[in-house]
Amino acid sequence: MKHAGRALETDETSGFFKVIVDPESKQILGATILSLDGGEVMAVLQMAMVGKVTYDKIQNLPIAHPTLAESLNSLMMQIK
Repeated sequence: MKHAGRALETDETSGFFKVIVDPESKQILGATILSLDGGEVMAVLQMAMVGKVTYDKIQNLPIAHPTLAESLNSLMMQIK
């Protein structure tokens, strides 16, 4: 959360995101979001899951700034 533009802007940097992915299909299987306005980020992940958007596509997806959702880029880049 300390890298999310909106979290820094509102001084609400506590919390975390966790995503579970299938390493073979690269599909997002589930997520836990504990943060201020985490439901907004969860909605983005839900759309990705329903639309079968793989985690590697989110790594470089342009996401509006400053938002909490933009931290999904960094989160997905941590997946190996």
